[in-house]
This record gives sequence, structure tokens and C-alpha cells, in this order.
Amino acid sequence: MLFPASKERDGFIGLKDFRGDLIRAFQAQGFIFHAETVIWKDPVTQMQRTKALGLLHKSVRENSAMCRMGIPDYLVTMRAPGEQLDRVTHTRDDYPVDQWQKVASPVWMDINPSDTLQYQGGEHDTSHALSS
Repeated sequence: MLFPASKERDGFIGLKDFRGDLIRAFQAQGFIFHAETVIWKDPVTQMQRTKALGLLHKSVRENSAMCRMGIPDYLVTMRAPGEQLDRVTHTRDDYPVDQWQKVASPVWMDINPSDTLQYQGGEHDTSHALSS
């Protein structure tokens, strides 16, 4: 995701392009920027969680120049250069067209932000990843 910049930490209020930095770092190592999907996130939930100045409704009234949109997540796909010798194939039964259309969409609207791995007591909880 893009990271919010704060006046105290960064000297300005805005966004830092971590997504772009990540892409450029991989490209510098020879990887190819293959694809990107935007994962929609609710700006009201972001505002309630972070109290970000740019998402507060009072900013519209007090200084609209500081208002901004919510920050989505991005799924960035990189691939190694060269020919893919081991092909990955699917049949119509195990990968139907409607599923492919959802995956191929440039914006994913149905990701549940609370369905994540939680950090607990020094160990990563992998129970939902293992049950998927």
C-alpha cells in the first residue's frame, strides 16, 4: 500500500509511494512488472481506525485542500524473465470462466480486510492459511 506521511516523522502530510519503490527494487534485480490489482478498502473504516486528517469530514469544512481519498491495497505481481518451460494448466471444471473473470479484474471489491493473519505473542497465526 501507499504509506501515509506525517508532519512529525516526514516533514509533510501526504503519501509515500512504497508500492512504486517495491516495483523499482524488483526491476533493478531483473524482474518484470507483470500485473497489478487494486484492492478496495473502505475509507470510512480507515478514517475510524487512523483518524487521518485527510479522511476526516471536518477537514472538508475547515480546509478542503487537505482532503484525500482512502488508500487501497495493491497486489503487485512480478515475474522472472525468460521462457516458462513448466506450464501451469487448468480445465474448465477446476477453473471456471466466472472465477477467472473475478481474478482478472483490475479492482478486487470483495476482499474481507479482517480475514488476515494475526500476529499473536511472537508467533504468527497460520490457522486460516492452513485451512484454506
